Amino acid sequence: MSTNTRVTRSSNKDTHPGAPDIDEEVLSRPIPKPRRTKVQIAADNAAAAEKKSAKAEEVKLNNEKRTQLIKRIATLENQMHDDEQQGEREAARPPAKKRIVLVEQPPSKCMNTHLFKHA
Repeated sequence: MSTNTRVTRSSNKDTHPGAPDIDEEVLSRPIPKPRRTKVQIAADNAAAAEKKSAKAEEVKLNNEKRTQLIKRIATLENQMHDDEQQGEREAARPPAKKRIVLVEQPPSKCMNTHLFKHA
């Protein structure tokens, strides 16, 4: 068959008409945005990269501030610990009581010899 003489079968003539039916659902759909050009894509990519680098700088500054804050807190905690230990060392305490040490004394001579019976 040649391309000029196409014939549609009679059973198929109403199956795929040229103009589709348009209903309410089709009309209520939003109109799609046109595709972006290469220039627009490059500009969007450059803006996204700049935004990402700015965010990275902000995160870096926040991390540095956080590190400095942690170091300051650690210094204060060490100072508080040292002050507490110094306070304990210099606290006013009553004098220590003398310990009574019981030393075993050698037995004294007993004058009561009648108490001891020698066998």
